[in-house]
Amino acid sequence: ALTGIFAQIIIPLPFTPMPISLASLCAIFSGLILGARMGAISQIVYLLVGAVGLPVFARMQGGFSVLFGESGGFLLSYPIIALIAGYVRNRSLRKQLERGEIDALPTVVQPDQECCGQHEVCEKDSLLSAVSKQIEYYNDEELDRFKGLGNAVYSESEVDEFREILYTMRNDEVAGWVRSLQLRDITIPDEIKDEVFLIIGERRFEHS
Repeated sequence: ALTGIFAQIIIPLPFTPMPISLASLCAIFSGLILGARMGAISQIVYLLVGAVGLPVFARMQGGFSVLFGESGGFLLSYPIIALIAGYVRNRSLRKQLERGEIDALPTVVQPDQECCGQHEVCEKDSLLSAVSKQIEYYNDEELDRFKGLGNAVYSESEVDEFREILYTMRNDEVAGWVRSLQLRDITIPDEIKDEVFLIIGERRFEHS
């Protein structure tokens, strides 16, 4: 979840047309905090979530086309970055253990079987739960007229139409709504993409 949030913070570089995002820092921290194996797995899950179409990549993008685009190399390196960071972290901890500076190696806490489903370690109602080929409508059937328009430029009234639907649904429905639009080949207006991701991100923070 955090990788997807920080992916929206983009830093342009003067020497290349390809900017970088802070998602790479999350890849490093995932390895340092979770260890090599779990850190790499967390980044693989992030890539899978984005690959199925949810807008977790930079600029609220999603889909396999992003992985095979200009930024694909950066994205595919995230699990490797996490793996290396975790390896360095584990090696440092082992040396501290040998020197007697710590009593035992830290372990990743396993989620309780009765998890509430709202935490990142056991998200039963996470973005992954929206990965389905079945289209679900959110009282937004009228948006079907925007099917197949690609990177459409919406009028102000059309943007307001999307925004009104967004703010009449519950926050826990937003991720599913985004997936529904992806399956229906409807592009979210650029004007509300930040609002959509903030709602999804805030929900993650509220239950973390």
